[in-house]
Amino acid sequence: MTKIDRLEDWYRTVWLCGDLRAIGNFFPPEATETGLLPGHSLRPADFAELVPMLMRLVTEPRFRIVQHFESGDWLWALVHIEARSARDLRPVDITSQVAVRFQGNKFVEAYNHVDMLGFFGQIGALPAEVMALCLMGEQLG
Repeated sequence: MTKIDRLEDWYRTVWLCGDLRAIGNFFPPEATETGLLPGHSLRPADFAELVPMLMRLVTEPRFRIVQHFESGDWLWALVHIEARSARDLRPVDITSQVAVRFQGNKFVEAYNHVDMLGFFGQIGALPAEVMALCLMGEQLG
């Protein structure tokens, strides 16, 4: 299985199918992920809590790898994510970038950048125009 196949399997198995027991098939316990929650590193066990929290906010999730690049033990991928808000079924359309270092067929290091501001705006948890408001100096809250 190639690195990109393994990453697609991760999204399909854990995120789309919700098989949280499979997390250990992708990450060894000492692995770290940075970027999903700014200022915090996640361990594999943290995904067992994070995945259900995020997935309950959407329905009909899908992903597509738009572009990827492999170099040695590393894989970089641009991921397009579509879903519908669980609250009102409005469309959700965001992108994510991930850089993953592999050891064998497991992820030992991962760096994510996900458009979470866009995500929360699109599901109605933030004003739809939150980016424009913040650029104009508005304070939320």
